[in-house]
Amino acid sequence: MMRRLIITTLIILYVTMLLVTSAYAEERYGFVLKWGGVGTESGKFFGAGGIAVDSYDNIYIGEIHNHRIQKFTNKGEFIMKFGNHGTNSGQFIDPIGIAVDSNDNVYVVDSFNSRIQKFTADGTFILEWRMALFFPMDIAVDSKDYIYVVNTGDNCIIKFTNDGKYLITKWGSYGTENGQFDGPIGIATDSKDNVYVTDMSNHRIQKFTSSGEFITKWGSYGIGNEQFRYPRGIAIDLNNNIYVADTGNCQIKKFTNEGIFITKWGSDGTEAGKFRSLWDVAVDSQNDVYVVDYQNGYIQKFTSLLPTSAYYSILVYPNPYRRDLGHRYIVFGKSDEPVKRLPEYGAIKIYTIAGELVRTINITSADGGTKKWFVDNEAGEKVASGIYIYCITDLEGGKKYTGKIGIIR
Repeated sequence: MMRRLIITTLIILYVTMLLVTSAYAEERYGFVLKWGGVGTESGKFFGAGGIAVDSYDNIYIGEIHNHRIQKFTNKGEFIMKFGNHGTNSGQFIDPIGIAVDSNDNVYVVDSFNSRIQKFTADGTFILEWRMALFFPMDIAVDSKDYIYVVNTGDNCIIKFTNDGKYLITKWGSYGTENGQFDGPIGIATDSKDNVYVTDMSNHRIQKFTSSGEFITKWGSYGIGNEQFRYPRGIAIDLNNNIYVADTGNCQIKKFTNEGIFITKWGSDGTEAGKFRSLWDVAVDSQNDVYVVDYQNGYIQKFTSLLPTSAYYSILVYPNPYRRDLGHRYIVFGKSDEPVKRLPEYGAIKIYTIAGELVRTINITSADGGTKKWFVDNEAGEKVASGIYIYCITDLEGGKKYTGKIGIIR
């Protein structure tokens, strides 16, 4: 009896200490949802490649082998598709890279046809150009709507006006020196119009000014935090952090815009949060991350699990949960206090400290601003003692409330 009491006391001290300190100093990302699967019907993918997000957080996917573009909501709901196999305007052969400008026009890298095609948001063809292109692979748009194309066949980057009429500049050649490339494949621009390129076979990221002047680089071949094995896609969030699809390591890696490592997630596999042949990555206006898993045929969505200041307004109790005190469940929200109640429509997601999804609890207006969690996982099994992370999403307001829960069995 005394031994059990000592163990329980130690667990209480440990969990309480983690709750009042930083339980996860390194940023973690939690799985939110996935959609797709291999196939040819709407909502399925055969060779999902490039990904882009518009101003409404709609998601565009370029399908290499289905020769089309599909458009979805940020919840993975199918909206529309356009394109088919061919060489005419509005047709594609291996569409890979995709980008959206400030007016939500869509630019598609029609790789095998060695051209760029421009469309409206509903898939209506506008124009195309081929000037100086040889097997292009990706495309990016800066704040002034200038277009940057990864011209992989010639190991260079080309900058165009958004109608393709004028080639403004180009830089790069084959090699390993600064400003040279060996299989450039992904490209993105930050808020200052700096350009980032995944130099795939050199296993590195290179950063340039908008006119092509070399700024810095990072990466080498390997499995370390600042190493890559054939990186492909690249994206930038609202804070100018960099996300890289490290294909050979089956991971997403996040860096500052100077190449300082922040965090990573993923491994080889077919389950949620795992990848097999990563192709591209994108970030929406909420800094949620979307990942294209080419071989598994899925798009996966992730969210940051860093605590937000807003989470203090929604009441979560008891915290920590203590079975020895007779606690039966944890309550989210307080119905009689507006600032502490749950949103009318949303979801509560519970994660382990490593970012693995444990439980999803949907919220509706019928819940009256409060919801109970019986400290179990999706299979109904009781979860073990430890620190867990919760993320409350307001589906109408678009806000996230994130914090920590201690469980003591």
